[in-house]
Amino acid sequence: MAIGTNRRRAVPVRGIPAYAVLSSREFRMMFPLSRRAALAGLGAALPLTARAQPARPVTLVVPYAAGGGTDIIGREFALGFGPALGQTVVVDNRGGAAGHVGSVSVARSRPDGTTLLFAVSTNA
Repeated sequence: MAIGTNRRRAVPVRGIPAYAVLSSREFRMMFPLSRRAALAGLGAALPLTARAQPARPVTLVVPYAAGGGTDIIGREFALGFGPALGQTVVVDNRGGAAGHVGSVSVARSRPDGTTLLFAVSTNA
């Protein structure tokens, strides 16, 4: 028996909902849906929520000059990221103003999830 509950009457006490103190038999009687049926329903609903991936390639913006350390790591990341997504990943170098130019271009891009920023932190 849970602390702070009245077992004779299933009323919430101290914010504990009444169904939290039910026995497994009482719970099954109150909620007759089995686990298998719930999982089958969830599995049937998942394909309905999936969205088709756009045909456009993913653009990975590296906000630093080409040939630098960040560019090399960004290109290596894109080589593994593309096959994992199943899409082409294009690396776009937009250097200038210590990364501000590339960051602003990503912030102003279309909000469809195909433009990503490869940001690094030098404050380690």
